[in-house]
Amino acid sequence: MKKKFILMFVALVLVAGVPTWATVLDFNIAGIANTDLMQNSGSASNFYGDQVGSSGVRTDWITDIWGAWKELDSTYAEGDTPNIETLWSGAGTGFWDTGYGDLSGIVYYSDAAGGGAWPVGFQPQAGFGVVIESFDVAYYGSDVHADIMIETYLAGTNTLVSTDTIATGVTISGATATHTNIPVNFTGTDATMEYWIAVMMSDGTASSLGFDNIHFSQVPEPTTMALLALGGLRLIRRRRRA
Repeated sequence: MKKKFILMFVALVLVAGVPTWATVLDFNIAGIANTDLMQNSGSASNFYGDQVGSSGVRTDWITDIWGAWKELDSTYAEGDTPNIETLWSGAGTGFWDTGYGDLSGIVYYSDAAGGGAWPVGFQPQAGFGVVIESFDVAYYGSDVHADIMIETYLAGTNTLVSTDTIATGVTISGATATHTNIPVNFTGTDATMEYWIAVMMSDGTASSLGFDNIHFSQVPEPTTMALLALGGLRLIRRRRRA
C-alpha cells in the first residue's frame, strides 16, 4: 500500500510540473486572399498550424481555390506544439476576411453543402497527446443552432471510431457585433487516430459558419507520464539507499 501511495504521489508531482505547449490558430497570414484554402497534402514542408515550434513568424504553404500553392508568412501569437499535426479537409477549409459576426479572418468548411462542418483535425505524434481547448464561431446571417462534437477517426482513413459530444443545441451568433465561444477541453492521446472538430447544424447551412481562434495544446501521453513516475520512484529509492 505504501509503495502504491508513493508512486501515485510522484506521478501527481510530475504531472503538476510538466509544461503544456499551446498554439492558437487565428489565421493571421500575410497576403492570404478570400477563398484561399488550408491544405495538408502535397510535398510542401509547412502547412498552417502543423508542428508549430515557436511563436512569431514562419512561412506556411496555402493554396488558392484552383490548387496553386502560395508560400506565405504566418504570425503565431502563441505557437508551441511541435508534436501535433493539423489536418484540413481534402476539399479545403477556406479563408474569408470579414462578415462573420465580429470575427476578422476566419475559415469556413468549403464543401459543407448542408448539415455538418469539420473545419480542422489534429493528430499527436507518438508519446504526446493533443488537448483541443476552445474555438470561436459565428454565422453569416441570423442566429443558428448546432451540436458540437469531437469525432475520432483512424488516421488516414474515413473510419469513424468514436464520437464525443461536447455540447448540444448551442446558439451560434449571427449578429454583426458578436460571436460564440465554444469550450471543448477534449484530450486525445492515440497517435494512430485523428481528432476532428465536428459541428452538426440543427438549422442553417454549415458552409456559412466561420471559425477563428482555435486553441489547442500538447501534453505527454499517459504512458510517458507513467514511465516518468516510475523513474521518479526509482530515484527516491536510490537516494534513500545512499
